[in-house]
Amino acid sequence: MDIKGSFDVIVVGAGIFGSCTAYHCQKLGLKTLLLEQYGLGHSNGSSHGLSRIIRYAHTESEYVPLVTEAYRQIEELEKHTGEKLWR
Repeated sequence: MDIKGSFDVIVVGAGIFGSCTAYHCQKLGLKTLLLEQYGLGHSNGSSHGLSRIIRYAHTESEYVPLVTEAYRQIEELEKHTGEKLWR
């Protein structure tokens, strides 16, 4: 792949955090490059598989709104991609 030019944001790693970061940067209109050392959808990362969980129960209450927003964004992404991402 020949990549020339400049980018506003370069994200290294296309796991769940990197992919979400790149997705939102692009939605903000930033020219974004997402890099991944393996093929997309590989099974080497910590976010692979359907066994990941997000807990509402936290000792710090400031995490609860973040969890609520995470669930909302997962549903939004499922609608956007047509893929079931969550059980």
